[in-house]
Amino acid sequence: MCSLCQLPTTHQQELTFIWGYIDPGSGYVFNSIAPMLLGFLGTLFVSIFLFFKRSFFLIYKKKILFIALLLILILGIIIGIKYMVDKNTMKIPSEKVVVLGIDALDPRLVNLGIDQNQLPNFKKLKESGYYSELATTFPPQSPVAWASFITGSTPQKHNVYDFIYRDPKDYSLNLTFSDNPAHVWPVKTFWDYLSDNKIPSTILFLPDTYPVPKNMTGKILSGMGVPDVLGTQGTFTLFTTKDYSKNKNWRGKQIGVKNGLVINTDVEGPKYKYFNQSKTAKIPLKIEVKDSNTVILNVQDQTFNLKRGDFSDWVKLKFDIDIFNKVNGIGKFYLKSIRPDFELYLSPINFDPEKPLYPISYPANYIKDLEKKFGPFYTQGLPVDTWAYEEGIFDDKAFLKHSQEILDEHEKIFFWELNKFQDGLFVGYFGSVDSIQHMFWRAMQDKNSQYKDTIMSYYRKMDDIVGKTMRKMDKNTTLIILSDHGFGPFDYEVNLNNWLKDNGYMVLRDEAGSSTGMFDQVDWNKTRAYAVGYNGIFINLKGRETQGIVDKKDYKKLTSEIIKKLSDLKNPSSGEKVIKRILTKENLGALTVDIDSPDLFIGFYKGTRSSWEGAVGITGPNVMEPRQSRWSGDHLFDPSEVPGVLFINKKLNIKNPRIIDIMPSILNILNVQYIDMEGANILKNQKNNKITEESSSTERLKSLPY
Repeated sequence: MCSLCQLPTTHQQELTFIWGYIDPGSGYVFNSIAPMLLGFLGTLFVSIFLFFKRSFFLIYKKKILFIALLLILILGIIIGIKYMVDKNTMKIPSEKVVVLGIDALDPRLVNLGIDQNQLPNFKKLKESGYYSELATTFPPQSPVAWASFITGSTPQKHNVYDFIYRDPKDYSLNLTFSDNPAHVWPVKTFWDYLSDNKIPSTILFLPDTYPVPKNMTGKILSGMGVPDVLGTQGTFTLFTTKDYSKNKNWRGKQIGVKNGLVINTDVEGPKYKYFNQSKTAKIPLKIEVKDSNTVILNVQDQTFNLKRGDFSDWVKLKFDIDIFNKVNGIGKFYLKSIRPDFELYLSPINFDPEKPLYPISYPANYIKDLEKKFGPFYTQGLPVDTWAYEEGIFDDKAFLKHSQEILDEHEKIFFWELNKFQDGLFVGYFGSVDSIQHMFWRAMQDKNSQYKDTIMSYYRKMDDIVGKTMRKMDKNTTLIILSDHGFGPFDYEVNLNNWLKDNGYMVLRDEAGSSTGMFDQVDWNKTRAYAVGYNGIFINLKGRETQGIVDKKDYKKLTSEIIKKLSDLKNPSSGEKVIKRILTKENLGALTVDIDSPDLFIGFYKGTRSSWEGAVGITGPNVMEPRQSRWSGDHLFDPSEVPGVLFINKKLNIKNPRIIDIMPSILNILNVQYIDMEGANILKNQKNNKITEESSSTERLKSLPY
């Protein structure tokens, strides 16, 4: 999941404000009460006129008024009847479905925990219901896999291939969802189907749900994809006397300060344009050193003490853009040290759930209702700040405390909504296991580490959530628990663009030694292939890329040549091959003319994956390097290396389930017809509600290698 955190944060989005903004939630509320209100008012006014002593005289004198009131009454009755008919025809299925999505839950660790009696609720569900590995997508990336869950389709149909996508017009790179607020699904989502049938759904923190639907039956709180107020996937700020500018991997915002009893500085917010000048919104921050262990912080009339090693409560931050526009955010401070170097951390500034910058829930007021109930909470789609941990701002203890706070917030909201759930579909998502495995896989492999049990402790936390959820299920509720992929060690990283450069497929300008980012030194007039994201290689194809040089007649010959050479890539230390298989887009069912799909999909053996530098177009001297980082676990391998898990609270005989099969099966339980989902109904005892399509899609799926 958190590979997305590794994207650079230097190109922040500048805010553009629209004068006329329509709250998408207001229409939802108005449509619910308008019929009754019109009918009531019409009846009230007519009754007053009829029962007054001079009513008939008034009717005679005020014919136009009387006719108008009569029309209001008739209109109110008609609309009211329609409202009641619509309400009565709403499909309330006899069965309900609850889905608990746990990102990155690995079957090997689940099996180990069950065998060691550490996961009693998973064990009970396995014994009383159904349990299996779950085939994931190629590539096994969170936005790709959850998109397949949402649509019941492969990437070749829902068009999500990576955390990152490139624009063939100018080779620019963007984030799949958060950099594309106008994203439109090319196929129907499960909430589309349910809404068409007036079946409610509740969706909490699920990836790929930002931007939120414009209309649906039910409610949604967006997850992975929601940015911070800077427009990034998480940029922390460090107020410090140290200089981190020489750290080439630094991903935070550094604000230099000088040691003293009183430090006056600014919290920097979003960038904006004012009369064509680029500016940064700022808020004054006053820091007073109380003693060697405590500071007093004052920001916008909020004053509080903060001890070394502690996190603050949520702090409200309001940035003035101009006299009319404000940007509201929330942040948490963490005091790392006072002496000898002062280091004060401020979290990425999240959208304030009370006044979010952009809609991140449906209806729009839903998130405000949650804020009233629980107070401020993390709204950023990837809330765990792995970069602060990577950079040493957090130590192990601080990072785990930070992670637990996020889990606690999500768990409270999850069970609050689950307790109110009555019909339809409920989907709740937890991402903590993924983040913990990314950062503590090294510790699990070190028998002497005091944190060797950290990953399994989070599996136990998930087991506890599963147990609480199971106890709330009735006989008419199907409980489905799944993960999008598994996990494994991340020991070596490969820069695919370095390999393409060294083998003559990518050429840099004027024989430049490296490209510092976003393909800035690439000579596209001589480049035949380039890598984007974590599992894909693109051919610089004529007619598709703006500066494409490869003729279509040479396409297959070139892809075959790259596959043959790259498949032989070996680890320099062990001499073992690092790539399990390479598939073409045609192998996976896409057409050569598909502009968004990579031309080649790279499936690594567990232990090796693409580097962050290669994913965003940075080249350098080395093709492969040992991983030297706290980020020591991953899942961006071949999908056969990292299957997910599937639990169902019913005795079933299902063979080889896939993540694309889950949603068609759920729609069948809820008796909803669907047409463009590629997955199968794996619950054979249920009626198949798929409307027959042309056989080409079915034949394509049968030929897929996963």
